[in-house]
Amino acid sequence: MNLRAATTFSGTRRRGESGFTMAEIAIALGVIAVALIAILGVLPSGLQVSRDNREETIINQDARLLLQALKSGGRDDTSDLSSFFQLVDGTNPPPGFNTFQALQLLSDSTRAHTNIISAISGGIASRGSDLGFRYQLVSEVNSPLNRTLFGNAADFALFDTNLVSLTNQLFDVRLRFSWPVLPNGRLGSEANRYVVRALISGWSTNGVIYAQEYRQPKP
Repeated sequence: MNLRAATTFSGTRRRGESGFTMAEIAIALGVIAVALIAILGVLPSGLQVSRDNREETIINQDARLLLQALKSGGRDDTSDLSSFFQLVDGTNPPPGFNTFQALQLLSDSTRAHTNIISAISGGIASRGSDLGFRYQLVSEVNSPLNRTLFGNAADFALFDTNLVSLTNQLFDVRLRFSWPVLPNGRLGSEANRYVVRALISGWSTNGVIYAQEYRQPKP
């Protein structure tokens, strides 16, 4: 191969291996920057939706758990339900506060109670701590149902002899969940609310419903 042929071949290779120009690189960086800005703009909204879904799931699970505890009359001192109560009517729970007392508050038919509770169904690492999700729970128990609610409906005519006993053993329990709770124990301005209601059968003693404790009417 002579010198002229080698020079021509080398020049051909250099022309075929030419890269991007500065203008092309600038355009590519601009497109990437626009895409990143769009992604970063959507990311906070996605995280907020994910957090909202998580909180609503926790509220739904805790509502079912608390209603089940009231309906079943599960007033035992062995469960840790009371450990999730951080504030009771604006103050710290009293010493020795247990599950029995926690369910007494939720079933008190004499007055409403406002509690700050950490998520029972939350992550194990943050359950029962200040780092976990907290919500405000207001419990209201209506007075025993009276006969005027039924009137003279034919559906209850056959049970008229036991109607007085029935109406004295049915209670309308309402649990109102509100969140988020600020570090000072107050609700945020953008508070969300969720209300559950259930009829609980039992007997009221000193303003507390003892679920599934039935008494026969006096003869």
